[in-house]
Amino acid sequence: MPSSANLVFYRLLIMRTLRSLALTFTALAANVLAADGIVFDQAYKPGFTYHQTMTMKQEMEMDMGSVKMDRQVSTTMGMLAKVTPHENGRSKRVAIQYDSIQAWVAGDGQKFSFDSKTPDAANSGPLQAYGKIVGQEFKVIFDEAQNVTDVEQLDATVQNLAGSDPASAQMYQQLFNKDAVKRMMQQSALKSPPGKPVNKGGSWPFSQELDLPGLGKLSIRGFYTYVGDVVREGKKVAQVKAAAEVTMDTTPAGVDDEAAQRLQQMQLKIEEGKMEGMLYYDTEINFTREIEVGHKITLTGKIPDGSGKLLRLPMKQSITMVLDKFEKTK
Repeated sequence: MPSSANLVFYRLLIMRTLRSLALTFTALAANVLAADGIVFDQAYKPGFTYHQTMTMKQEMEMDMGSVKMDRQVSTTMGMLAKVTPHENGRSKRVAIQYDSIQAWVAGDGQKFSFDSKTPDAANSGPLQAYGKIVGQEFKVIFDEAQNVTDVEQLDATVQNLAGSDPASAQMYQQLFNKDAVKRMMQQSALKSPPGKPVNKGGSWPFSQELDLPGLGKLSIRGFYTYVGDVVREGKKVAQVKAAAEVTMDTTPAGVDDEAAQRLQQMQLKIEEGKMEGMLYYDTEINFTREIEVGHKITLTGKIPDGSGKLLRLPMKQSITMVLDKFEKTK
């Protein structure tokens, strides 16, 4: 039977892995194509302010042979984006700031909760660190083709969050590194297939491949279907159905630390991986107003302690995102 110290190590390692997957799915949920017989690009408009509220809920189980655990997580974040012209006259600068966070986590007989509106309330436990994210700002530069060319103030943001704690610095660098932010914002710049207008009932393929340190390459491949037009909150929007398969190529690449090596030894693979959901796009403002996406994956593998015991990690995740403010900057 694995020692208690090993179980703690593997639990932490698995949680880090699942967190990476959750962040990946969250970023991918924003990537949608939709049009009614037109070709368009989603673009932030200089002089306007956007506010989005995203809620992510997860249910995870951990079956390590003789030990079984479960965990539930819910996180709601508010993101404010103010858009201004760039001084070069062609690009634009999008100032991003998280202005609220509510979260709770339950598992192993414990439950913690945090609300940035009452940050000193009891029972926040490890979630107290979320409070540091509120109010931090970084700026994303888009060129005239809606490509992300730079992310400003990100190093300062990580420094403000981590302080002098190396462990915290590593965690925040994983969350707020330039490649991750560029990918997230680039995927939010929605594009229809170039030169190929999409009509009602039409479908088109999409795919994403992302590197997961220590794990390999995650692939999401599927189809979008433009269902038709509906009215949501008094706004006419294009409804798009998304359905995809999630797979993972675990070919070793650049394994250079103990955690990554342990992950490789686990021989993790996705036994079942699916993504499906609905997205609602407003063609008048060229922006997605609502996203409702679910992911279901099951990771399987082995505990690398010589016991030969199998590891099974089912995970369900739902993501909702709402554009609750779009107005001229005051």
